[in-house]
Amino acid sequence: MYKKAVLVERGSFRPVTKVNLDMLKCARAQFIQEPALTGKDIIIMAEITINNLLASGKIDYEDFLHRIDSLATTGNYTLISNYFEFYRLTQYFRR
Repeated sequence: MYKKAVLVERGSFRPVTKVNLDMLKCARAQFIQEPALTGKDIIIMAEITINNLLASGKIDYEDFLHRIDSLATTGNYTLISNYFEFYRLTQYFRR
């Protein structure tokens, strides 16, 4: 991801809906209009936090893998993070 523009949509994606995909499409359309991104590669990621996966008390691995497989069919990357606060994820990407 070094020197690439990263667009992240955070959500539970249970299930992946047309709204999620439309949000990514519209966000990408706005994102590429930024002058600073001219000529840069853009990586689009759907992010699920570990806290989201633990909402029911324990991780349901079958559900977890199903969500990742569903997101993979959209052609975007999937990111699983342990950053509950979004600013920490931003700091991670900047490092």
